[in-house]
Amino acid sequence: MPEMMHKLHCPPLGAEPRADGDHVVEKKLVYGYIGLDGRIRITPRFGLAFDFREGCAPVLFDGRWGYIGRAGEYIIPPQFEEAGHFSEGLACVEPLQPGGGSHGAVGPGPDALLLPPDLEREGGSCRYAQFGYINHAGVLVIEARFRNGSSFSEGLVSVNVDGLWGYMDRNGTYVVPLGFESAGAFSGGVAAVKQEGLFFYIDRREKRAIPGEFTMAFTFRQGLGCVRVGQEWGFVDMRGRVFMMPEGSKGGSSGFSEGKAEFIMGEKTGFIDVNGQVVIEPQFEVVSSFKEGLNAVAIGDESWYIDHYGRKAVDAIYEWAGDFSHGLAPVQIGGKWGYIDRTGHFVIEPAFDEASSFSGGLAVIGTDAA
Repeated sequence: MPEMMHKLHCPPLGAEPRADGDHVVEKKLVYGYIGLDGRIRITPRFGLAFDFREGCAPVLFDGRWGYIGRAGEYIIPPQFEEAGHFSEGLACVEPLQPGGGSHGAVGPGPDALLLPPDLEREGGSCRYAQFGYINHAGVLVIEARFRNGSSFSEGLVSVNVDGLWGYMDRNGTYVVPLGFESAGAFSGGVAAVKQEGLFFYIDRREKRAIPGEFTMAFTFRQGLGCVRVGQEWGFVDMRGRVFMMPEGSKGGSSGFSEGKAEFIMGEKTGFIDVNGQVVIEPQFEVVSSFKEGLNAVAIGDESWYIDHYGRKAVDAIYEWAGDFSHGLAPVQIGGKWGYIDRTGHFVIEPAFDEASSFSGGLAVIGTDAA
């Protein structure tokens, strides 16, 4: 079950060629990493690259995915059709198919500045993909037999076999048998599952953990899960208490971050607090999640940052803006990406064609391969 993603006003790494007036700018990029001082730490040479987790990062080189260490060395050489982040010591991969055929082009993930390619498959050209799990030595410790690729969370991972979902532990043993129509990640000891067209929350023993059934339900964040009751959206807590989003709002929410969650009214987005009260009126076309006290928002082609009161926090307008991390945020101005601090001062001057937020002191950047 795909997690609801927040809307980050920042183009995905490896996005389609950009339009420049009436002309399409064809630009082949290569990706590498910079440090917090803006210096190149890993020379750009990859077709795609994502952030480091558990000491390594998935990268695409010559059409195959592998893993590098923080010095840029290959820990696991490129050999996979697709590869996800390591989580709890294991990473989901799609091994090469017999004959080396590819299922299709590998693209950026749902939260493209933070995650590797979306591994979940629901049909189409990738319906025959088979995913398994490797350890940090690159050994396939859980054979490739699943139709989806998810990450471990709280010791379990949701898996799909022949259209049925269940949960497996790190030994490859089913803890919750296959039998659900959909299954999300565990968070706070509960997970959202779907059965007979309705969603509810279970614990690790497959017992219903939270009262109520919903027409849609998502993974808990900060003690609350976004749910749909009939056609109305709201949040449920661990005791089954539901509060609804403001009347007339449409669509769900990515969940709470720093005590606030977005909601959509008409074509505009605002924020509510954990009591369901509107704290920032709907006025933005695009928003992110609050990070380090700030949120990247946009109207039209203009992006800027707001604080928890909805006030403009940085006295500047950008073409694109990403999340703050380590006190810095990637922004685009004049077609190039750089990094600002919380005052809007450029700590790293705009010089890159693409850029991600920092993670663990490193950020992915894209430069012209020419």
